[in-house]
Amino acid sequence: MTDFVSFTELRGFGAMLRSLTLALSSFLLLTSLGAGDAHGEEATRGELPHAAVDLHQLLSTEVPAGEAARMFEQLRELLLERMGSDVITEDQLYLGAMQGMLIAIDEQLRRDESPTKAALPSSGMILRTAQAEALNEGLEGYMTGIGVEFELYARPGVLVVSEVLPESPAMHAGILKEDRIIAINRRRFQGLPLEDVVSMLQGDEGTQVELEVMRLQGNGGQRFSVSLERSRFEVPSVAEQHQGNGVGYIRISRFHRRTPEEVADSIRHLGELGADRLILDLRNSSGGDLMSALRVADLFVAPSTVLLRMIEPGKGSRDLLAKAPCLSHGKLVILVNRWTLGAAESLAASLQEQGRAYIMGESTMGSARTETLIALGPSLVLRLESVRLQTPTGKSWQLRGLDPDLPMWNASVPLHNPLRRQELAGADLLVDTAVQYLQTQYLPRR
Repeated sequence: MTDFVSFTELRGFGAMLRSLTLALSSFLLLTSLGAGDAHGEEATRGELPHAAVDLHQLLSTEVPAGEAARMFEQLRELLLERMGSDVITEDQLYLGAMQGMLIAIDEQLRRDESPTKAALPSSGMILRTAQAEALNEGLEGYMTGIGVEFELYARPGVLVVSEVLPESPAMHAGILKEDRIIAINRRRFQGLPLEDVVSMLQGDEGTQVELEVMRLQGNGGQRFSVSLERSRFEVPSVAEQHQGNGVGYIRISRFHRRTPEEVADSIRHLGELGADRLILDLRNSSGGDLMSALRVADLFVAPSTVLLRMIEPGKGSRDLLAKAPCLSHGKLVILVNRWTLGAAESLAASLQEQGRAYIMGESTMGSARTETLIALGPSLVLRLESVRLQTPTGKSWQLRGLDPDLPMWNASVPLHNPLRRQELAGADLLVDTAVQYLQTQYLPRR
């Protein structure tokens, strides 16, 4: 995973929410004991023992209808009056409360989340306008940064590089897949949440970042430091390989607005080489633009085919239809694993539902929701995961993931690096199995 938006600037509001929670619980405690004497003074002053509810307990508190809104206003007025404008302003309280609303939603959603889904960013974020613009840059197929994708193991404080993007600063600096990043700018990150670690990696074009890297070699390891300059670079999303005997291989690492054209070009090129059956590799695909994923699905089905159903609370539902002419009519295998996410899951679900693709691999991450950006005034943007996705028959893969037709477990995923495409052929058990399937006959479905 990489380039998740951080909201470090707003983390102070999370601390503010905890302060608000403590103040509210203390206020309720004092109220239950008797709010004051005949002269209006508080019944209790001094160093009180710690007593506060956690967020889950607070959200589970039963209050009469409308009472929570009244208590919110009462708390706001008390904090403004008692804390003083040198500590907090009314605008800051409102901004903190905005972030608190999203934290409350996330608390409710994450109670049922899988461990892998819990590794993703929050379901709602408030971003600065510049951060939202950076997201759109990614959807256009460009990135500003160092160009690594990684898996975070927060407890030991290790980032394991899962992919090095072509022509990125990381590739030019010699960073390799499976390298362990153990410090960023000489700072360790043991126990830190994902957004904090990503924030350490992110930065403006032209700025420097220093990585401390451990590279495992044989029975030992090599430890070194490397300095990289962040830059803006184009991010291709597709790699291809002709497997021979009429089978072509296409890997999609992410979905941006050029991805459908890149996939179409690969289909045509592989067709010229004699490949009329295809493997679509979505393992470790980091998701991206949903509509681009569905435009890829367009290439494999007839126009007007219902691909997915989109449901948005408060706005209703609608079916998403294929529009483009079908470009590939041959047999199709899709490879997935537990890190196949979002838009990639949607592509696999739509083609599996239509009986158009045979799915091999592990159950996917389980994200059947997609995000949208909504402006909040001139300087802030709400990033909200509120749109729900289903297949045309009403099937959702939220939390549980998408079930493959043939379950297989294989950690080997070829690097998405055009300079090393010759290594793709024959280097992967799932790919070999898919080739055998496409060259013989259909395997039984589950």
